[in-house]
Amino acid sequence: MLINYSNHPSNLWPEEQKKAAIHQFHQIIDEPFPYINPHDPIDEIKKLAFSEFNKIHNKYNHSPYAMHIMGEHTYIFLLIQIFLKNHVPCFASTTHRIVTEKNNIKQSTFQFIQFRPYILIDS
Repeated sequence: MLINYSNHPSNLWPEEQKKAAIHQFHQIIDEPFPYINPHDPIDEIKKLAFSEFNKIHNKYNHSPYAMHIMGEHTYIFLLIQIFLKNHVPCFASTTHRIVTEKNNIKQSTFQFIQFRPYILIDS
């Protein structure tokens, strides 16, 4: 099972991303991504990361699951470390950005490529 923890609900994903998730993980479940206050100190962000880990892990630890985590960088950096240290695989979705320009207006579309794993580096 893949827990989608991002600001992009899976029902709005492109079809190829949904198919890849179902093929690789068999099921997608959305969990709401919290608002991250840009004024909060890192200690508050760290508390939120541990709190959200506990909430999600307690809810889904009855069966194997992986996390699709995309969002505010300092928060997800902490959260991913917590999940990985607790043996929960974490993934980012990678995309190819396609930019078109017409009348000096740039428009970007994104083509899903793969789910790429986050890893911890051994020192």
